[in-house]
Amino acid sequence: MNAYVVVEGPTDEPILRALLPDEVLASLVIVPAGPRSSSTSIARTLLVTKHKPVVVLADGDTRNETRLQEQRQTTEELLKAVSGKIPVKVILCVPEIETVFFHAPQVIERVFGGGLSKELFLLARDRPKEILSELFAREAPGPRDLRSLLDVLDHEDIGALRSAPPIRELITFLTETATRPPQTTPR
Repeated sequence: MNAYVVVEGPTDEPILRALLPDEVLASLVIVPAGPRSSSTSIARTLLVTKHKPVVVLADGDTRNETRLQEQRQTTEELLKAVSGKIPVKVILCVPEIETVFFHAPQVIERVFGGGLSKELFLLARDRPKEILSELFAREAPGPRDLRSLLDVLDHEDIGALRSAPPIRELITFLTETATRPPQTTPR
């Protein structure tokens, strides 16, 4: 493997597996941190033991730019303290990874049968995970859980969701660092 992506929880991994291109997926390992581990701690351990590029993909849990910048900067500093010349990246999902599904409203409309209000999309800006759960619980047609949602995405949907900022940023970083063959040092 050429890179590691550390995510916060078990739902993040299937989202990435559904949205990342196959050539990117083939060059990385996705590592869920789980409830008892810190994403930053795991990323630091991977940098020290594996000597490969590492991305921390985490929920920002806020829309406040100052707090997001502080969170990103602190995490980057902790990673760079042990990374040496190994590329590292911190990507914050604002406010949560589920925001990617609302980045392309046409996807949510198609998957859930349309008729969704503008208010729902406004609420999803701040609480995407909660709004997605509400959509799963509706009596109307549509998927009932994340796995079902990911299963009904077509090629066009996936292309639209890949343009969401955290996914686009992740693909760009991994393409630039992890899919290239390692460079050898001339003697």
